[in-house]
Amino acid sequence: SQSETDFAATLTAALNQVIADTKATCEAVTLGVKAGLDPAVMLDVLNASSGRNSATEDKFPKDKNGNVRRPSGFATLLQLSANALSLRN
Repeated sequence: SQSETDFAATLTAALNQVIADTKATCEAVTLGVKAGLDPAVMLDVLNASSGRNSATEDKFPKDKNGNVRRPSGFATLLQLSANALSLRN
């Protein structure tokens, strides 16, 4: 039905945005860390600029010492991405 098609399209677009935000942010933070930047400072700068997105705000929580932890749910996101790619082949 049309409503199922609309829902599928909307959900797919939303999931694509989550994947794009999270993947791009993870890659940017990883590159910065490898270049010697402090990930907590990077995220503070990103969150105060046009780089702010759901991944910079929610996926990189800081512990009580201010250290950036691994993105929440990132392993699941990677597995879902791998599964989706395997279904395409």
